Amino acid sequence: MSKAYEEILEFADSYVGIDYLEKNKEVFLKNREELDENEKKELAKHFCLMGSTPRFCAFVEIMGLELHLGESVQYMAAIFEGHKSDYIFSKENANEGIDFIVSRIPEKEYDTVLSEALILSIKYRNILVVQNLMERGAKTDYTNENSESVQSLISTMKDKTLAEYVQYYILNGKIKEDCSVYFKQDTYTPEFYEDDVDYFATKGLEACKEILESYGKSRLLSKRTSLKLLNEFIDAYNWDDGVEVPYFIMHHPNCDLNLKKKIFKLGAGDCIEADTYVDTRKDPWKQFILELDEMIKEEGANKTEGGNSQNVQNVEG
Repeated sequence: MSKAYEEILEFADSYVGIDYLEKNKEVFLKNREELDENEKKELAKHFCLMGSTPRFCAFVEIMGLELHLGESVQYMAAIFEGHKSDYIFSKENANEGIDFIVSRIPEKEYDTVLSEALILSIKYRNILVVQNLMERGAKTDYTNENSESVQSLISTMKDKTLAEYVQYYILNGKIKEDCSVYFKQDTYTPEFYEDDVDYFATKGLEACKEILESYGKSRLLSKRTSLKLLNEFIDAYNWDDGVEVPYFIMHHPNCDLNLKKKIFKLGAGDCIEADTYVDTRKDPWKQFILELDEMIKEEGANKTEGGNSQNVQNVEG
């Protein structure tokens, strides 16, 4: 790294005077011409991670950094990481940083960046940013390149307050209320879902064994079972018998992407609605369809076939 980079970094990490922002701006201006683009991006990310939104904003402006989709997502993730505290001042600072980024992105990338920010704000449980983004009209039907979506996140999150807050927006197209009501003594105080035992690891597992026995196929989920036999079973399966057997078949090591798509169609996956993504904990069909949907998206994106045999091993025998 250049001498200019080291000087900016050392000063930013050491100076804590009340006029810290103005002093940092002076150092930024002094060294601006000596930094290459990679050094500028690294320093901008550093200010995000250290929880210094004002320095980040000033640095971007002084250096003339362009904030396109890739850089914006990286900086937003760093801002959330640097402001993980549940104290309201930390969440407000993160909100200011996201506002700054959103105000500077190209118009054609606005909706995508807004959606990425909403996904990140939910992952980091920053309800202040969530409210801000929903007020801006953030989309809730977006899935990023990591197969993350608003729906998939709130279907599994333990923060009931935040999940229901986002669900209300999905169903009604407006925010439920000013989220500041969820702060007590300047700290966010969520209500959490009670820990539930996974249905398919307990009751669903036993049901699967009983159903297979009724079909005379107690060894169907053996690792030696071919893709052809799995297909034949699904083709003849009576879906009135439940989703337990299809759930474990989709996790079979020989279950390919095409069979997963068939299971999704026969299991009425196309009937899923927006509100289905919220609280899957008490509905095995919802858990089955959403998990299968994520598997199909991930395998389709990676153009790979196969499944996860972790659950299959527990079914055998």
